[in-house]
Amino acid sequence: MKNRWLTYSKAHTDPELAYLYAINVIRGPWPKGEDAISKSVFYSQLYARNIIKGPWPKCEDLMSKNPYTAYGYAKEIIKGRWPKGEDAISKDTNCSILYAKEVIKVRWSEAEKLILKNITASDAYENIMSVCIYANDIIKGRWPEAEEVVLKKAYPAFMYAKEVIKGRWLQAEDIVAANDFISCLYAQHVIKGKWGRCEKIIKNPNSERAPACCLYYAKYVIKGPWPEAEKIIKKDQKSWKQYCEELKDKNGK
Repeated sequence: MKNRWLTYSKAHTDPELAYLYAINVIRGPWPKGEDAISKSVFYSQLYARNIIKGPWPKCEDLMSKNPYTAYGYAKEIIKGRWPKGEDAISKDTNCSILYAKEVIKVRWSEAEKLILKNITASDAYENIMSVCIYANDIIKGRWPEAEEVVLKKAYPAFMYAKEVIKGRWLQAEDIVAANDFISCLYAQHVIKGKWGRCEKIIKNPNSERAPACCLYYAKYVIKGPWPEAEKIIKKDQKSWKQYCEELKDKNGK
């Protein structure tokens, strides 16, 4: 009883102590500690999930101000769409896409213009990749309004072609072909065969990555020896050894 009273006497103003007192001592809702708990995003979410076991209106103003806490509250506590948090969620690209994918589970048309605006403004690699995720997982097809953004980076352009278009994307081939390794991936997974534009760039004798890229192209695209590139591959001992063991010698040459 003494220990319980000491904890109780401090818990009114401390979110952590109030939550711990509720879950470990009261083992249920503790109205007298809720003012303290509701001042902490972390303990409010724990209290709603583990003690209230559902929505807790007292904490919702706090939860709705931040994209990540609003998304987490909708997913973990509301377990469905939460209009009150959508304004905050829509301001963060990753949260918007996660909310559409894991909470709404359909296209979130109201947020798409803002998503594109955020991606265009930041030009961050991870945000551009988010377009591919949204198109593939939510729209389940091309997202024409976003394609200009995807075309800014080689890897997202390759992934968009592979996962969304599921075939060649001629508009993207200039930027893809400018990157030696991404062009190998494009040949392997999209064209599914030899690609002259790729071969030209990866056989660049001045590139440090040329031996490894030529080896990769021979192994996964040509799927056999590539005599035209052997002079390049020989420049790297490790690549040449692997080429001989896995491709050249196996073919009796």
